[in-house]
Amino acid sequence: MKNAVVLVVSLFLLIGRQSVVLENDLQQKEIGGTVVSEIDGKPVAKALVYVVEGEEEALTNEKGGFRLNTFQKLPLQLSVEKPGFRKVKITVTAFSQGLLIRLPQKS
Repeated sequence: MKNAVVLVVSLFLLIGRQSVVLENDLQQKEIGGTVVSEIDGKPVAKALVYVVEGEEEALTNEKGGFRLNTFQKLPLQLSVEKPGFRKVKITVTAFSQGLLIRLPQKS
């Protein structure tokens, strides 16, 4: 009987721990930063920043800043594009508000 009680308590603890892990996976995380021109370092407004394998996207503001929320797990790939510039893909390995993405201009 004592072993059965220990088994039941252990199962409840294991199930509770799995619930916390699943809940953490379902929380939105924010990624943000600034997109600038690789040539002169000036902000690139209205560049499209999006998660490659997801539906999350954002446009940069007039200062090149962006923020997007995602449920995706790390690492993830972001893609940045704007007419007149070459498309850039970067791998994000930590959720951050301080990404600096340098966008190369087309030749």
